Order: sequence, then structure tokens, then C-alpha cells
Amino acid sequence: MECVFYFTFAPLFTINDILMKSFIFFLALFCELTLSAQAQYTVKGFVHNASLEGIPKVAIKVLDADTNLIVSEPLTGANGLFSFTSPPRKLRIYIESTGDYLSYTGEPFLLDKNIDMLAIALSTAVDLEEVVLTAPQKKAAVYMEQGKIVFSPKNSLTHSSGTALDALKSTPNVVVDSQNHLSIGGKSNVLVLINGKPTYMQPDDLANYLKSIPMAQIKKTELLLNPPAEYEAQGGAGAVNIVLDKKTVEGTFFSLNNGVSYWWNLRQNTELQLQHSVKKGILRLGYNHQLGHYAMDYGSERLQNGLRYESPTDDTEKRKTIAGHIGYDYLPDEQHTLGVQLSANTLFGKGTTSTTTRFFNAANVLEKTLSGYNDYFMQKANRYSANAYYTFTPSDNERYQLDIDYAFFDGGSGNWQPNTYRSPEGTILSHEMYLSENDRKIHIFATSFRSELPLWGGSLTAGTKYSQVFSDNSFHFFKHLPTHNIIDVNRSNAFDFKERIFAVYAQYHYPITERLNAEVGVRNETTFSKGLLLPVAGSANSQQEHKKHYTNFFPTLSLQYQCNDDLQLFAGYSTRINRPEYQNLNPFEYLLDELSYWKGNPFLAPEKIQKLTFSASYKKTSFTMAYSYSTDFFSSISEPFQQNKIISIPQNIGSQHHLLFSLYQELNWGKGCQTTITPNLSYIENKGTVLEGTELHLNRWQYSLTMQNYFRLPWQLKGELTAVYNSRRLAGINEIAKSSGGIDLGLQRLFLNNRLTATFSFTDIFHTQRWDSESHLPNLDLYAYGNSESRQLRLNLTYQFGKAKEAHVNELEEVQRL
Repeated sequence: MECVFYFTFAPLFTINDILMKSFIFFLALFCELTLSAQAQYTVKGFVHNASLEGIPKVAIKVLDADTNLIVSEPLTGANGLFSFTSPPRKLRIYIESTGDYLSYTGEPFLLDKNIDMLAIALSTAVDLEEVVLTAPQKKAAVYMEQGKIVFSPKNSLTHSSGTALDALKSTPNVVVDSQNHLSIGGKSNVLVLINGKPTYMQPDDLANYLKSIPMAQIKKTELLLNPPAEYEAQGGAGAVNIVLDKKTVEGTFFSLNNGVSYWWNLRQNTELQLQHSVKKGILRLGYNHQLGHYAMDYGSERLQNGLRYESPTDDTEKRKTIAGHIGYDYLPDEQHTLGVQLSANTLFGKGTTSTTTRFFNAANVLEKTLSGYNDYFMQKANRYSANAYYTFTPSDNERYQLDIDYAFFDGGSGNWQPNTYRSPEGTILSHEMYLSENDRKIHIFATSFRSELPLWGGSLTAGTKYSQVFSDNSFHFFKHLPTHNIIDVNRSNAFDFKERIFAVYAQYHYPITERLNAEVGVRNETTFSKGLLLPVAGSANSQQEHKKHYTNFFPTLSLQYQCNDDLQLFAGYSTRINRPEYQNLNPFEYLLDELSYWKGNPFLAPEKIQKLTFSASYKKTSFTMAYSYSTDFFSSISEPFQQNKIISIPQNIGSQHHLLFSLYQELNWGKGCQTTITPNLSYIENKGTVLEGTELHLNRWQYSLTMQNYFRLPWQLKGELTAVYNSRRLAGINEIAKSSGGIDLGLQRLFLNNRLTATFSFTDIFHTQRWDSESHLPNLDLYAYGNSESRQLRLNLTYQFGKAKEAHVNELEEVQRL
């Protein structure tokens, strides 16, 4: 059952013809819809305190009461007055806590006429502590928001320090494996967005980039199982959006966070934010660093053709991160906003690994050992980016936005590799010294135009996006001699990759009745890519060039029904795609160590996915069921190679079925005690062909659980106890990951009139966060194990002053693959 339309156009149409006709069609549609008119009702209101004095500069969120989508975001004037317009619909007013006043959530009301005076009274924040003690209003670290599972590090006492990668690991239903690949409910290929923006990085480079983003800068992570048409179609499992904390201020806002952590190594982190508003603009500055070493312990055991190999490894990560950004938003009036931001995220430093491989014969007798040491004398993963955007808001429910982004990624490493073979008695049999150097330069450009406007009693979102990625990669392998180095031309190469994606989309939301809402969308993506393998002069390898271009249409449909004030139902259908990461298209054969190789596959086809989602929310309980069917499913698989070696090759094997059941439950025990539980149960079935005709059919049920408990202690202490568990699960094509989990404890107290926050946490108390796994093929059994310095004692101090409110966050959605 395949509903994703896959086209390769005949030579009658050129690439330019395809792009132009698609653009003209959607532009004409957009212009026609824009010219349509719709009657609007006006609401005028007054926000005041207990003394009936108007409160200026209050950010108001006008929500659709049925969908919780934002309809308008007016700001009160100097006298506390505000106004907005909207088509007839059921609305709700929400105002976040400002520090001086508590948050406000109004009752739903039907807008079927003009409203001349809507009075909203805000309570002062001096009563906040008393309110919390009797009926806690503070959001948990995990909560549901507009159908999305949200994790907020700022609400967690065990995440006062760490990185964006740690935030993803703590997001319910999301698993990050030892290779930094993400999965949702057991299904791989997750679209990762940062403020709705692309990263264009492969898993290793993306992980390095996320390690340079401190936890203190993250407002929340959002889990989207069924993204609408305006989102990139990449990511069959769904999307995770990392929303960075971006505020607007009255005057000056300053925040300084300092922390230390220790178990095997001492680490230190600092994050600084400074924001200042002038008459028509906001200036933002930020700096952060993380210093110290990080230890890992992992290895493998392999049984192949009657022989056994053991390879334990000690790994010490010595890289440090330093990052900073500067941005300015210019607001000449209420309708226009022009912004620009420059940022640099650097990850650099040394590192070492030490591996001892033991060779056993068929009688299980030790024959020899190989001592391998990797001295990374140079490592870098630096990303420099610039963004400019312009927003035009002619009315409260009409908006146009243009985004332009450029990023440059500079990555690479240099590594000395002494290899020594010894007999069982310890006698040196041979000794070789190798040198490897690799370099990656990636240039990224993306631009998008997005519009929102009322249409025929509903709302239309439409836009177009263009992105291009140019990647230059080189790898050189040398044998070290006493006087000089000799390049191994057959192990060295260069690989250039270029990709362009042009996308247009339209998404229409319509309230069919007061309780029933529908949303329909379509997205068109045309992809062009070229990979060029360039061998070193004198190599026995030949030059290879592979080109691809294809066009896909991705329809989406969703229905939402509000049964009553407490019960809401949702059903959705979408189609998605997984494009191969560019390195997986490189046909060069890389030597990883003396016994293992890696090789890309230039003939990999994109994986195409159909997805159905159903959810029901009742008060503080939410249930979700998602089913997806994939064709041309691909992943990497390790196979026997040259009698006693293995080679890992990505390949399309066939189809995959994935079924997910997920539950969210919030429990309030009173007196400041609260529990959130997020269990899920999933089923995966992989069916296809591997090893030149070997049939593969694997299936497994698996489950996971995230539980967070919040409580209050004497001496004004707040506490949090968090537990995470993942059962045995099917990962990739044939890998079975073993069960793992962990327990964290956090304590927090406020000082200096709540300006200073002290947080102490103990993470992974029992050191049970591991990545053990096994896989089996004919004549090959692989067992892997490992853990890291996840058990840590952490102390963080945060000091801040000034007032801050939430600000505009860019919404350019793009793919993360490169």
C-alpha cells in the first residue's frame, strides 16, 4: 500500500521547467487565495492590576479554544489597552507570568460580534509562593502542549547543566544510541530542528554541534509525531524541535550560570546572557564554554567462522566547547521587524583511545594480541552561521516572513595510530605507526518565505523554501617511517557532494463546526544531488560520479474534535521521506581498524513512509497511537568480509512496520508534590533481503518509561527524582539493544530575593545507562557493550536580574541529515 508519489520526469522537461512550473502553480494559488476577503470581528480589552491600574507591555496570547493554536499576539499599550481582530471562532486568552504578575488563563468564549471592553485582572506575584504550596501551578519538566510532548530543562532540577544532546536523551520516547543516532519509540530517522531551523549535519557532526549548546540556553524540546505540511518531509519517525531561550526585555536583563561536575573527571561550565532594549530595538549577547575531560568505556566481542575476537577500549574525550552569539532586532513599528544574528559554535581539542584486541582460534586458545592506540593530536567541529529575517504583520491574524541563512562547518581530525602485535607471552611480533588526516568543509545556504492569512472562515499557511549544501571531504592515510611519511594512495581519497532542494507547500485550517476542525496540506519537494569520488593520483581506485534528481508530493490531513472542555480527539495522516546521509553515498572503502571496514552505497534509494496517528486527551491524561509503513527501508549492517574481517554497508533491505502506543499522565499529590509518567509500548517488524539473497524477518515488542517526581522539603528546598527505563529493543536492521536506564536526583534552593539559584544533582546514580547490544547473521555473531561518565555530581549557581518576556522565535523548518 503505497501513497507517496515518486516521479522521475522524462527528458521532455528540463530541471528549470520543473522548478518554474511548480513555482508558478503555487504562486498563482497563493495570489488567488490572498485576494479573498473575510469579515472580521474586533476585540478591545484592558489588562489591569488589583487597583484597576493599566499594566503596560503585557504580551497576550489569543488561542483558538478548540486547537490551542495561536490566533493573535497583541501587546498592551502604556495604559493597559489592547485590541485584535479575528474571524468568528471560539477563543481563549492566555498571559504568561511576567515576574511581577501571575499567569492568567481565561475561560473560552465565542467571538460572534465585536467586543468593546474585555477586562483582564492580573494577580501580583507576591502571592506566588502561597499559591504553589496549596495548588502548584509550576509546569513539570515534561508536559503536553498542543498535542506535543515537551521537555523543559529549565523546569528540571537534574538538568541544571549539560548540553543539547543531554536534553534530547531526556526527552520522553527519544533514544540516542552510542553512534549518536536518534529514534522515537524504536523507529530511527528523526528530523532534528533548532528553533525550527536545519542543521544539515550527519549524526556525528550533529552530535558535536549539540554538545556546544549548553542546557541553560534551551527553553524546551518538542516531540512531533505527525508534523504538518509546512515542516520538512524528512524524518520518518517524526521531528524533535529544540527551542532556544530567546527573550525580549524591558531595560537590561543579565544571567550568569556557573557549574562544576565530577566523577572520574572534573568539568566546568559557564553560560552568560546579556540583553538590552533600546527605543526601537533589542540587543542580545551570549557566551558559553565547557571545559574538562569525559571518559567512556566500551568494546566488542565477535564470533566469526569459529574464531573469536575481543576488543575492549578506553576512551578519553578531551575536547572543549566555546560558543557565542550576537543578535539585534529592529522594530520600527508594530507591523515590521528586522532581525540579524551571528553565532559561532566551536568544539576542539585532543583525545585518546586505547584498544587491546585478542585473537582466539577455533579451540579458544589465545594466538596473539593487537595493542592499538589513537592519539588525536587535532580535532575540530566548528560551525559559524549568520541569519537575517524580516517579518511583516499587517493585522493580528496576517503575517509574512522572509528568512535567509548561511552556515559554514569546518571539521576534521589528525590521528597518530601505533599498532603493536604481541605473542601470548608478550613478545613483540611487529610494530607499525600510521598517520591519518581528514578534513570536512560544508557550505550551507537556505532561504524561505512563509505567509499566514485568514481565508474563507479558516486560515491558510503557505510558503516556499530553497536550500543547498556543498560539502568537500578529504581523507589521507600515511605510513610513518623514521625520516618521513609515505601516503597510502589506495586508502586516501576526496569526496565532493552537492545537494539542492526546492520546496513549496500550502496548509489550510478550517473550523467545520464549533467543535470539529480540519487541516489539509500538500508539500512538493524536488531534490537534485551529485556525489563525486576523487582518488589520489597513482591510486588503483577509479573516479566515480553519481547523480540523482527526483520529485515527491507529500499530502497531509488531520481532524480534531473537541468533545467537551476536558476531552479532545485527534486523527492524522501524513507521508514522509528519509534521504540518505551524504557520507552513506560515498563508495570509498574505509579501514576503521585492522579487522573492520566501512563503505558507502551510492545506489541507496530514499525511504518512503506513510503514517497514521490518533490521539485522545482528557484533562491531564493523553494517549497517542501511531502506525507507519516504510518501503525501501535502509540502514547500515555489518557483514562478514575477507574470512576474518567485517564491513559495514548501508543498504535498502525491504519494508518496515512500526506501531507505537504512548501515554502521558500528570498526577498532583498536593503540598507541592507532583508526578508525571510517560510510558510507551511499540512494535517493529523488519522484512527484506541481506547478504546477497539471505532473507531477513525480525520483529519485536519493546517498551520504555519516563517518570519524574517533584516534591518540597524543609528549609525551602525543592526536590526532583527522575527515572528512565528502556527495554530490549530492535535497532537498525538486525541489532538488538539491551535494556538500560537510570535514576537522577536533584535539589534546589533560591537565595538573594530569588535572584540566585543553587542546584545540586546526582545523575545516573547506579551507573546503569549503557549501550549494550548484539546482532546475528550466518557465521557472524556480534556483541557490543559500553558506558560513559554519565554518573556525575553537579553543582550549579545561577544569578540573574532584569525582567524578560518571551520573544519571536524564527520558524524556518529544514532537514538535518548532513
